[in-house]
Amino acid sequence: MSYFQNTDFVKAKPQIYKLLQLAENQKDTSRIAEYFLWLANLYQFFNTPDSSFYYHNKALDICILKRDTTAMSICYSNLGTETFNRGFYGLSENYLKKAVHLDSITDNKDQLALNLSLLGLVYGIQYIDDNTNNYFKENAINCTYKSLSLKGNDLSHFYTYYALTQFAMWRKQNDSCDYYYQKFREVASQSIYETMSISLDMDYMIYYKQYRKALDYLISKKSVFEMSKISMRFYYEKLNYVYELLGDYRNAHQANAKQFRLQREISDDNTTRAIANAEAEKAAAVERVKREESEKHFAAEAKQLLTLIISLSVGLLLVSIMVILIFRMLKIKRKANIELLQKNKLLDERNSEIETQKNIITEQWKEVENVNKQLISSITYAERIQRAAVSSQADVNEIFPQNFVYYRPRNIVSGDYYRAVRCGRFSVMITADCTGHGIPGAFLSMLGISSLKEFMSKESDAENPGTVLDRMRNFIKTTLVSTSSNSIDDGMDMTICCFDFEDMELHYAIANQTMVMIRSGKITRLKGDKMPVGRYILEKEHFQTMKLTIEKDDVFYMFSDGIEDQFGGEIINNTGSKLMLRNLETFLLKISSEPIENQKQLLHEKKEKWRGNLPQVDDMTMVGIRV
Repeated sequence: MSYFQNTDFVKAKPQIYKLLQLAENQKDTSRIAEYFLWLANLYQFFNTPDSSFYYHNKALDICILKRDTTAMSICYSNLGTETFNRGFYGLSENYLKKAVHLDSITDNKDQLALNLSLLGLVYGIQYIDDNTNNYFKENAINCTYKSLSLKGNDLSHFYTYYALTQFAMWRKQNDSCDYYYQKFREVASQSIYETMSISLDMDYMIYYKQYRKALDYLISKKSVFEMSKISMRFYYEKLNYVYELLGDYRNAHQANAKQFRLQREISDDNTTRAIANAEAEKAAAVERVKREESEKHFAAEAKQLLTLIISLSVGLLLVSIMVILIFRMLKIKRKANIELLQKNKLLDERNSEIETQKNIITEQWKEVENVNKQLISSITYAERIQRAAVSSQADVNEIFPQNFVYYRPRNIVSGDYYRAVRCGRFSVMITADCTGHGIPGAFLSMLGISSLKEFMSKESDAENPGTVLDRMRNFIKTTLVSTSSNSIDDGMDMTICCFDFEDMELHYAIANQTMVMIRSGKITRLKGDKMPVGRYILEKEHFQTMKLTIEKDDVFYMFSDGIEDQFGGEIINNTGSKLMLRNLETFLLKISSEPIENQKQLLHEKKEKWRGNLPQVDDMTMVGIRV
């Protein structure tokens, strides 16, 4: 398509639709996916984001069905670029992480270098917005240097040297800034992204305080930015910035007003709806399946599940309202501050208008605080429901006389859960770690607990825990499907231990978790399946049921990955290192001879000492059982 390659998208559009019709008649799915991507890029240029996201997702569906990981990576990369251009940096980060993961599997070094460089830019722009967050800063630097080490193509070098020049400016390292800027200029002439080249040229001049030169240069290049609204929004953002540096606040205000107008046109309600539609459909499907299953099998749990869903839905609605209010408040506050500075110097007679704007902002802050209180109240009520769903300490003590349960959600509600049941002659302990934490994880955990009441209820279930995991996986696959045939790639890691204390035998199955046994002063890591209970690219047909002869005084530890992944230790620049599984195993071996009721406190003290002042990064669950 010469029209498309020459960016003549108006003439290219009808030709692409003709090619798509031919490919659909021939049922050529590879060509159909390719033409969907062309249409997505075409609508991105036309600033029609709902159509752009629609065709990107259509292409992605075909690639997933064909198990074409290379094409899947391209789709995720394009979605990451599209959401980045429109200011949805969190979504952009998630899409590019998926692309990087797929590139690592296929060992596609050129594509991996490109996506790492893009991911570095996403972290970098988030660090600029929040320069106190070292998570963004460190990830931006790490991704960029990894991309550089792969020696990718000219496009990845273009993004990489762009980011490295910016990082050198952050650190005020003049030699590095000059070096990377020159490397950037060497590859910039081969790139089609002239607007980014102009942007870095301006930043370089500003870094050396050549403000007037930067302004003249930007104005001379205005025609380059006029190809799209996204480029023009970026142009006025730069123009506003350089005018502020020159002290020309009137022109800075005019440029800022044009920037916000274009931003509203770029990220309108259609854009938000296009991104949110898939998630809304998925949430509706999950709620419907839960309600139907509860009416048939779990009438007693229906009221609790319905209450939790309503509470969390209200919580999510309140979060959305709060974000909108904060966004509006910040825009009004920024505009008020600029006008206040101009009025103090030039227009003292307009002080009354400034006071009125100040009062509006104060009232909006009060609204935000009220919404936040309601949100916390709803989530706290959801925690009470989740606590009631997992096994109580009294239930665990009745089944396992010598035990401890360490359960620490990262947020108020948790994506981890545990359950102790008796099935005939078997005493069963189950631990699980759902995808995510907080509210999304809590949804999955309640779904898992409810399904276990059906799948793990008889002695025959406990004899074959691997079969229980198979049934759980099938249930999750069929449950987490939206009405638009888009599957939800969420699930859970899980360990099921079924103790037969009469025959001194353990039947167990492990799905992507870790369980260790300590016997006579030696620690053994019990093997299992390295795949989750849910959708997985390298999925096996069945989970294994393992058997083990147990002895008196054997100690078993089942745990999620939250403890071993906790950052702490020696803290440098507000960051630390992970505790790691090997260090956790060494600690468990050390305390295994202690009374089981003391081990929970020792574990808590170890975790707190390691964590120090750093935040908890994930939900934490560990169950210890002594035979």
